[in-house]
Amino acid sequence: MKKNLIFLALSMVIFSGCSTLEPVTNSNSDEQQSIYSNETLGIQFEYPSEWGGIDEIAEQVCLDMQIDEQKDPCQHISLKFKDLGDSVLFLSSSSVLYSEDIMGRGGYWGDDAGLIEDENYIKKYCDDKKDDCKIYQNTNGIWVSKSQEYYVPIDKDITIYNIKSNNPIFYGITASSERLENLDIENMQEKFDLIIDSLNFI
Repeated sequence: MKKNLIFLALSMVIFSGCSTLEPVTNSNSDEQQSIYSNETLGIQFEYPSEWGGIDEIAEQVCLDMQIDEQKDPCQHISLKFKDLGDSVLFLSSSSVLYSEDIMGRGGYWGDDAGLIEDENYIKKYCDDKKDDCKIYQNTNGIWVSKSQEYYVPIDKDITIYNIKSNNPIFYGITASSERLENLDIENMQEKFDLIIDSLNFI
């Protein structure tokens, strides 16, 4: 009898994101903004042009299953500001298959995207949280939870945002300004808030 073999596929690919450095008008900011669009995640947002380009990092980790890349690539996708440092990740999302077979890695905030299965997850997120948690709609009517939460790897509180996407494959989005905190960026948190406020589905 043949033994059942577990197939582990692990890969990481970095893509340059689709963004434009043309000036755009943002009534909430006096700085030049760029627009970033990601068709795989189905999102678009504005961010400070001075922060440079954005890379997409796609991780593929699946156990004993066939990956249909046309429907579900079994990926965890993270976005990072490539000109601000080696690992300035700020937004993550996981596909349905990846979320089902996720491999724990010690409390990384980006893995929580796989928990956001419906909009009620966002609306009830603060029910068992402290006062430093709020639910709101951004300028495009998208529900967002924003909270300060203890992050074990760096032994401090960080700001985390959760969003339920209308993308059927990459259905949850988690973002954090955690890796920007040690950079010398004036009014960083306010600028990051504007990124989340400008986020829209495409």
